[in-house]
Amino acid sequence: MQSKKLASIILRGPLEVEELSLRLAGVLVDDGTLEEFAELLIGHFGAASRPSVWALSEWITAQQDEQWEKMMEDENLDSKAGLSFNGTPDLMPARMAPDRFLSAHWTVPSITTQGALAHWLDLPVEYLDWFCGQMKPADIGSKLSHYHVVKISKKSGGNRLLEVPKQEMKRVQRHVLDGILEHIPPHDCSHGFQRGRSIVSYVEPHVGQQVIVKFDLSDYFLTADRIRVRALFHLAGYPPQIAKYLAALCTHGFKDEKLAGYWKYERAHLPQGAPSSPAIADRLLFKLDVRLAGLAEKLEMNYSRYADDLAFSSSERMKTGKINGLKKLVSRIVEEEGWWLNDEKTRVMKQGQRQRLAGLVVNTKANVARSEFDRLKAIIFRVQRNGLEAENRMNHSNFLEHLRGRVSFVQMVNPKRGEKLSELLENTITERID
Repeated sequence: MQSKKLASIILRGPLEVEELSLRLAGVLVDDGTLEEFAELLIGHFGAASRPSVWALSEWITAQQDEQWEKMMEDENLDSKAGLSFNGTPDLMPARMAPDRFLSAHWTVPSITTQGALAHWLDLPVEYLDWFCGQMKPADIGSKLSHYHVVKISKKSGGNRLLEVPKQEMKRVQRHVLDGILEHIPPHDCSHGFQRGRSIVSYVEPHVGQQVIVKFDLSDYFLTADRIRVRALFHLAGYPPQIAKYLAALCTHGFKDEKLAGYWKYERAHLPQGAPSSPAIADRLLFKLDVRLAGLAEKLEMNYSRYADDLAFSSSERMKTGKINGLKKLVSRIVEEEGWWLNDEKTRVMKQGQRQRLAGLVVNTKANVARSEFDRLKAIIFRVQRNGLEAENRMNHSNFLEHLRGRVSFVQMVNPKRGEKLSELLENTITERID
């Protein structure tokens, strides 16, 4: 498709008339109208913008007329441009071109060629296509596959499917996380998977409120497909071929007809289990956060998000009609942004009942439920009496670290209570060893 190839050529650098004309001159017949076409394109999209390959391709197709057809060297475009698999030429060096309004201040590394990407990832160049999924994907279970697929039982019933990257793929994804994604800022209302924020900061705006309405996004990682991920890297300024490679590194798709809902996993998506997936999914929700935060402000409510949990609250009592109106507006905005709500998990919690967010009770202050604190304390007492192995009823691979993790969670929310539990656990372990 010529318009798509031409779009990739255009997006190898900034949208500036002089540079754009030079890039176009390598693949189009210059009859004196190249600058005019460049001005027309920039006038439509804006010099500071960063349109997607698809959007630009659609626009190019819409401009075609007899004069435009004469400019296109259809027979020679591929060979003249030196196109690779993703439609980018070797005429001029590719350049970073971030969106000047959104991503110009992001301090991501400049990577404009496949060789530079391989070097940055510390991978042999010949391995790049394999890691980026440009070769035929290996079957799950094969030594050539980059993932293990693991089923984890959920407390609520059913299974959670984890796509866990193997050691080298995990290293590469963590490098992308630390080197690129950490430099892409999330929305201020987002509190998941970032330094200095946690479920405590997520629930803080909703403590002591009259009404809390909680929503849950459905198929959070599965909905974040490769196209969306590629658009994120493209927005950061990476040329089309590099954005495509980075997206392929961070997404995964596989086929297993034995799985319930197996078709959801065939399309390349963010794998639950990859270190890069939470940060990418979080950044992909930036526009949704902007719209929902704006809605909350208009309704004089509070809004915050932790991963796929969305929470609204009001210090004023809300009638049923207003709550239902909020539900409809949130649902409409979420769907317009290409996501879906899990309606079964929508909750309306008023001050007269227990209000819980992210496992914390928030009626008067953020705290671990008394029943959960007592349950954990009882487990530690039983460990003191019976030992770790006897109390490991869920067959955790490292039950002691599991308990320490639960105690640390209590410490984060309620330091005083958590410290008491920590002392009890460590004294118990010391006594058992002695």
